[in-house]
Amino acid sequence: MNPWQGYPVPAIRVEAPFPDRVVRAFAQRPASVHAMLAQTVRERGSHEALVCEGRRWTYAELDEQACRIAGGLAARGVAAGDRVALFMANRAEFVFVLFAVQRIGAIAVPIGVREVRAGLAFLLNQCAAKAIVFDADLLERLVVVSLLKSHLEREGVRDGLNRELFRPVARGENLQDLGLYRPAFLESRRR
Repeated sequence: MNPWQGYPVPAIRVEAPFPDRVVRAFAQRPASVHAMLAQTVRERGSHEALVCEGRRWTYAELDEQACRIAGGLAARGVAAGDRVALFMANRAEFVFVLFAVQRIGAIAVPIGVREVRAGLAFLLNQCAAKAIVFDADLLERLVVVSLLKSHLEREGVRDGLNRELFRPVARGENLQDLGLYRPAFLESRRR
């Protein structure tokens, strides 16, 4: 059965995103993942977007969290085109950070939490991440454990979070409001 049966098929156009490839794509579509979320917030902001461990967030709440985290990432120097490694478990904060990274135009590099030191070393080296957002309980698995520990201790992070590292500002400002809950954040020294 055709999944579009009973629904009008949106207009399709042919695009050539790469010299050797032609693809069919919807003619009317959001410009980015962030644009898709922004549109959904405008149209269905009060509807449920995310459920995790008994907690529920609306699209507007998801967008607010992403905005706050994006502001913190931007304040720490993450910009469009930068790679941000996400070494986080499957939970709500992962979604918030993923949308935050999209919001500033950076590139999210999700890394599975089962990855061990050798694999982490390879992935982090290959992607050249400018930043790593990770669960505090995964710190021991990171290849640069001593560097991370000394940086986090210097910054006052004991439980994977130091709210003072991120400056909250008015929601109306572009990407300048942040609130991290369980993940920790570290700038990479590599460029």
